[in-house]
Amino acid sequence: MTVFLIGYYGMGNAGDLLLMYQSIKLIQDRYPNANIQILTSKEGPIPAFCSRVYRRSFIDIFLAIFRSNLMVFGGGELFQTRSSKRSMWFYLSLLGLGVLFHKRIFLLSHGFSAISGRFTRA
Repeated sequence: MTVFLIGYYGMGNAGDLLLMYQSIKLIQDRYPNANIQILTSKEGPIPAFCSRVYRRSFIDIFLAIFRSNLMVFGGGELFQTRSSKRSMWFYLSLLGLGVLFHKRIFLLSHGFSAISGRFTRA
């Protein structure tokens, strides 16, 4: 079982780091022998038993999605436009690739804040 853990990890945010470790614990409880790949920056701390997928490498991300059995979006407010409009589209595109490749997808403890922009108007 290969699990691709997706979040805003490795960017110096203690709350996101805590979410990453809690997500890893939940994955290990359910899938004790899982190979866990984590979407993160090059500098961000990750456990030694996990592998890193660089968030700025489309090829690494694409291969991680393609090779995974399960995609886990590890909590927080990934789908929002408050910090950046590109952020929401980035995570939606990862979700879309997962759907395209027929991956199982879990969203753990997600909040959805106000989404603004011309594509969101009713």
